[in-house]
Amino acid sequence: MQAEGAQAATQIRSAQLKLAQAQLDLSHTVITAPTDGILGEVNIQPGDYITIGEDLFPMIDSSSVWAVISPNIWAGAGCFTSTCRSAYSTC
Repeated sequence: MQAEGAQAATQIRSAQLKLAQAQLDLSHTVITAPTDGILGEVNIQPGDYITIGEDLFPMIDSSSVWAVISPNIWAGAGCFTSTCRSAYSTC
């Protein structure tokens, strides 16, 4: 009986090590960006193989996004230069 207990303990330890390795492998499958942002064209699919440091798609840091708006858009909204001061104006 003591031999069976030792064998069971060995099997449990082996299963724990396999689980730990699987959890480590899974943690390496997460792709993160250094900052929040807006993605450009994404040409990768689930299951594609990538390498560390590989550029996957263009990303623009969302803390530095600027919009250029044509004066025609403001005029269509009933805004004119003298009444609209910012992109947040309600006119």
